[in-house]
Amino acid sequence: MTEELLYHYTNDTALLKMLEYRTFWATDTDFLNDSSERSYAADALDDYMKKELPLSRLGALGEAALFGRHLRRLYVVCFTSHQDLLGLWRGYGKGQGYALGFGANDLRGLATPWGVEDGSLNLARVSYGVEESLAAMKGHILASDDTPGAVFALGEALETIMVTTKHEAFRYEEETRIVVSQRDFRRTSRRKDVLHFREGRFSVVPYVVLHWGNMPLRKVVLGPGPHEKVREAGLRLALEQHGHKGVEIVSSQAPYRE
Repeated sequence: MTEELLYHYTNDTALLKMLEYRTFWATDTDFLNDSSERSYAADALDDYMKKELPLSRLGALGEAALFGRHLRRLYVVCFTSHQDLLGLWRGYGKGQGYALGFGANDLRGLATPWGVEDGSLNLARVSYGVEESLAAMKGHILASDDTPGAVFALGEALETIMVTTKHEAFRYEEETRIVVSQRDFRRTSRRKDVLHFREGRFSVVPYVVLHWGNMPLRKVVLGPGPHEKVREAGLRLALEQHGHKGVEIVSSQAPYRE
């Protein structure tokens, strides 16, 4: 069976850093380009809880929902099953876009910056529209009790669903995300060693670094644009320089033009 590959789209500047340092930058979900993402499924959950849950359960479960929305820091790295998607090339255009292909099982084995006690890492497919996500959240709520441990676990489950739900309009992306969670930002003693910041479109953006070490880079897709042969030659030299062996290089077939 052929191993499933997931592709991370990026530009030339980020590509070179990834090849040299073998890292991903996982962005804080409160600072994504679409600021409504984290609240999209949460708003549907709020409506469900107010309309359908008995008052006797709202206290503890409301606490779980609040926990899932506000009390933990989450960071994501975005991938797709598509290696040549025009809509994503437009975001990394100007003739310098690349899609980096990694094995899905390899990605599941990455470690968090905080270790197992203070964080967790999941590879989760994104759902589009609220129906599927709301059904999943209802299932977790109905299966949970009101004990502190169960409420904590429920909050974690709801949180993961919230940050892997997007509007129906983005279904074409078929996105999968690495979701890295930090259990309590305020209590993590190593936070100064872990948290970094970069420039963003609207603000300074917090992120954490995920090291992928010896995990193999399987494939690189050259995005549409001019000077294909020169770009491929430069990429091959960069791969060789940083010890990435056996990487397949292919070119986009998308009819993209500036």
